[in-house]
Amino acid sequence: MNGWKRPAINLATHPLRNQRFFTSLIAALSIVFAALAGPAGFVLVRSSIQRHADDAVAADLEGRAAAADRERHDQTVRADSLSKANVEIVAHVNAAINRKRFSLVEFFSRLEEALPPGCEIAGAAPLQPGEDRLEARLTVIVPGLQNLLALINKLHDLGFKSIRFENETQVGGRLICDIGFVYERTL
Repeated sequence: MNGWKRPAINLATHPLRNQRFFTSLIAALSIVFAALAGPAGFVLVRSSIQRHADDAVAADLEGRAAAADRERHDQTVRADSLSKANVEIVAHVNAAINRKRFSLVEFFSRLEEALPPGCEIAGAAPLQPGEDRLEARLTVIVPGLQNLLALINKLHDLGFKSIRFENETQVGGRLICDIGFVYERTL
């Protein structure tokens, strides 16, 4: 043929002739294995170290999440117990805040706008202040019945509701009247 001798693979018939070929084949495969085993071992060790670090971080995060859940639960329980224990105080504070939100300056300026000439307010008593409404009673002094009717009409025109007479007295030609009404604040 072309001068190249084909290696005899049958070891049973020629064991010594094939020894160099198989030794070189094993050496080449060993070199390839060693060349691949080094980087593979490095990757294995590095990923193992990274996995342990990730496990530690995950355990820490789970611990923090559990602690945050416990703290949130404790705060909720504490807030519920405080709100149950202080229901009356909370109601009084909320009522005081609602009374502060109602503008008495606006209320009295509207009353002043409603007064006809010669009429005076002798007394004012808020009965039930609310968030957006105020039930009140006024004692007014008016020169006569015409001025009283003009006051009532003006109160009605300015949006005062449920206007009612509660008492009327005549002293020295002037009328002293107690008038009750409801004032609703317009936003």
